[in-house]
Amino acid sequence: MRGSRRAAAKLMREGALITPSPELRTLFPGVEELRVELVFLSEPGWTPSNQVRIMRPAARVSFRYPCPFAGCSGWFELDEPVRRLVECHEDSVASTLGCVGVRPRDRGTGKPCEAQVRYVIKASYASSKA
Repeated sequence: MRGSRRAAAKLMREGALITPSPELRTLFPGVEELRVELVFLSEPGWTPSNQVRIMRPAARVSFRYPCPFAGCSGWFELDEPVRRLVECHEDSVASTLGCVGVRPRDRGTGKPCEAQVRYVIKASYASSKA
């Protein structure tokens, strides 16, 4: 444990650690709540658990979600759909994304993971008070 703290402190001094994610209220001041629902499409013999993330103004937010397959190098990037949703002041957006990472068993061939996630993003906005 002690070695981990020292290593982290050294990385922080060198500026190598990733800065914390911004708060929702900083990225999207008019948003009261964002709800991200992830439904991973099953494969023969394995069905990943669905996920729901609810973010309120004080929450630190990131819209990059790792692939649910152990050891896969990929992720699902939802920054763009979230930005479009909020910029257009829409209530929800839904679509499907594929993972472009590589699973451990396929590292030698480089075959993409191709796991699929169906996402639904819902936004609630602050009421304008006149």
